[in-house]
Amino acid sequence: MVDLYDILGVTRDATSEEIAAAYRKKVKKWHPDVSNHPDSEDRMREINEAAELLLNPLQRKKYDEYLSREEFTIKKTFKKTQRDQEQQKKSEPSSYTEDTESHGFTKIYKKPKKKQSWIFSAKIRYAVGFCAAVFVFVLIIVVMINALNSFNLPLNDKTHTVPQTQTSSTVLSDNYIQILQKGDELFKVGDYEDALSAYDAVISQNPDISLIDVWYKKGITQNLLGCYQDASQSFDQVINFAPEDSLALGQKGTALLGLGKYDDALYYTDRALQKNSNLAWIWTNRGIALMNLGQKKEARAAFDNAGILEPENHDASTSQTLMKMVFG
Repeated sequence: MVDLYDILGVTRDATSEEIAAAYRKKVKKWHPDVSNHPDSEDRMREINEAAELLLNPLQRKKYDEYLSREEFTIKKTFKKTQRDQEQQKKSEPSSYTEDTESHGFTKIYKKPKKKQSWIFSAKIRYAVGFCAAVFVFVLIIVVMINALNSFNLPLNDKTHTVPQTQTSSTVLSDNYIQILQKGDELFKVGDYEDALSAYDAVISQNPDISLIDVWYKKGITQNLLGCYQDASQSFDQVINFAPEDSLALGQKGTALLGLGKYDDALYYTDRALQKNSNLAWIWTNRGIALMNLGQKKEARAAFDNAGILEPENHDASTSQTLMKMVFG
């Protein structure tokens, strides 16, 4: 009997959040995109089915009832087998027989049965299983190292956030700080064209200063206005100063999706997910790129990840999510 809890590696009293976290962990380990194991597709299918059932409260309740019935049946069968074995031992003939000549009792010699070598076999199976587990673990590590090297990313890197830029009063004049704040207010109310003009004014008058956050806000505004080519160039400015910023990489992918460059969009989206795999909108972008590239199975997995990370707001537009993320 296959236990879906064992497939995800959680206990039966695990919460939905714990099940979702275990599912994401299994996806990172067994997804065919990152695992070269020959059974990765079958294992991923089992993981998806287990998560789909256990994350549905009604189906999980029915499944728990089914497990209880099956365990009761197994215990009942086991006890019956024990009783049958005990009765069989009682019905076996005595090891002693009557000697008619001496009218005594003579012990009948029985050749001892050869002991089963199940203990030795169990040790062999354990050793073989342990070696196989070590081999699979090493193989997964090698695959992950190769994947990270393909993106030219360091292994010990942590999720990067947009660095604070020099937009204080010691660098920018009060006039340009007010223009920047005005641009943020215009963005919040949806006046993207005027907000873009404000960001351009700040950048044009301060070209020698690393205004990463201004370039970032400018790129998002251009994406929302459909100026994807300009947005791509704006995020290039951010990536030049912070090449491993997950949000900039993800937004670069968004701009490339708008330009129809799905291979390039997938490249930047995957780089972003290497840095931060907990943002639903980046998983959604990955699913869109894969869908347009004809990789429907992988696209579905990406959309599933997005749904798990943001189940309540999964239908919200990317622009609304980003506006809340950047401007509060």
